[in-house]
Amino acid sequence: MTLSIAARNIEYDNLIHNLKPLRKFLWHVHIYFPWGAPIVILKVLSSYAAWDADMFAAWHHILELHEHHPEFREDDKVLHLIICGLTLKAWAAHVAGTAAEGMPKPQMPPVLQGLQARHTAYVSRSSATRNNGMATTLTEDIDFGALEGIDIFDLADITYEGADWLSWGNY
Repeated sequence: MTLSIAARNIEYDNLIHNLKPLRKFLWHVHIYFPWGAPIVILKVLSSYAAWDADMFAAWHHILELHEHHPEFREDDKVLHLIICGLTLKAWAAHVAGTAAEGMPKPQMPPVLQGLQARHTAYVSRSSATRNNGMATTLTEDIDFGALEGIDIFDLADITYEGADWLSWGNY
């Protein structure tokens, strides 16, 4: 359920980039980007070696997302680095899953080749400047195990007590 909702968020982002009448809303996509959606998708994909059809569909949405957002590959902002690191982890899980099934190794998509080169350069640059016991990969210090088995929507305490719409007309 969570994977399909996250995939739908990414699909909407991709649609806005692909459909000419919607391109006037690109400003909204870049300002209000749904960061949780790709993180959820990539965490799910990196947790499973064997992907089903929904996982492959979500993966293709992620690849298209990387094509539409070059800032993921170019910026050194923390969220961009996390998305890149998780994308590479998900790809590694997929490669391991295909190897475990005895299938040939899939060819790395071009966008991932760029991410891999960027990640390698980032790791070598950061290890040269700060290699005193700090993490050497983008997501090494993050403990995602605490999120296992938790549905995001269970964490949200959504109440509409303050949404007394009739009284808003008085303003």
